[in-house]
Amino acid sequence: MRPVVPDNIEPVAKVVPTSELPDVPLDDVMTVLVLGRDEGGRTDSVMLVRFDRRNEHVTIVSLPRSLWVTYPNGEAGRLGEAYLVSGDQGGVFAKATVSKLLDTPVDYFTVLDFVTFEEVVDLVGGVTIDVPTVIDDPRYPTSNNGITHLHFDAGPQHMDGKRALMYVRTRHADDEFQRNLRQQQVIKALFERLQQQPLPQQLVRVNDYIDMLKGNVQTDMPQDVMLDVGKAALVLQSDDIQFYTVDTTMLVGLEPPATFELKPDALDALMQQFP
Repeated sequence: MRPVVPDNIEPVAKVVPTSELPDVPLDDVMTVLVLGRDEGGRTDSVMLVRFDRRNEHVTIVSLPRSLWVTYPNGEAGRLGEAYLVSGDQGGVFAKATVSKLLDTPVDYFTVLDFVTFEEVVDLVGGVTIDVPTVIDDPRYPTSNNGITHLHFDAGPQHMDGKRALMYVRTRHADDEFQRNLRQQQVIKALFERLQQQPLPQQLVRVNDYIDMLKGNVQTDMPQDVMLDVGKAALVLQSDDIQFYTVDTTMLVGLEPPATFELKPDALDALMQQFP
């Protein structure tokens, strides 16, 4: 069985020229916990990504950050707090928490901050999003601990990194379940944007992507695996990515201060996506 928690964490490595990118064989299937965090280190999004290399298929499951879970140390709390409660081992602890929750091995973790998200969107030239309904958030949080009035009209619109970040973060207009759907919508738009660019151009820009991620992303993924995943991701089509999200029908409420947990049958159905 693949280890749930490695003995060491490897930093993001130096940039390698595209011509020197190694062809390192990946496991047929790997899973990666992807966390998005804000300026204070709080987890804003939790996604488990299953990469099926043989079938060129990716499955992404969004988990509610407010989900009540049991941590590997036996204590209980919100899923989104797992990254913070263990200090400098936050990524490893969060990975082990999700592995325990879903009873499945998780190979790696990756933690991205908001600045990196904005830069990724801007590097591909922005994304076009079809906003399904009007969003009006009079209390959107700013980086200086203030608030601003945020508004999105319904319909297709092109967003740069800053605007896309606002779109995936806003929550006062609805709830975190709708926010998870918006996050997945932007991920799909990113892949669609990449596919609009010729493959040679994408390969040339691999160095740009890695240079941007260097120092801004925490991960225990080895450099050779990271480079090979990056190259493989460039040839994926948006139809090769399947999205799932946990909604209210899959949850059961708990007594405060607890929040809610997954129903056993919902957990079983969810894990059918991770055989």
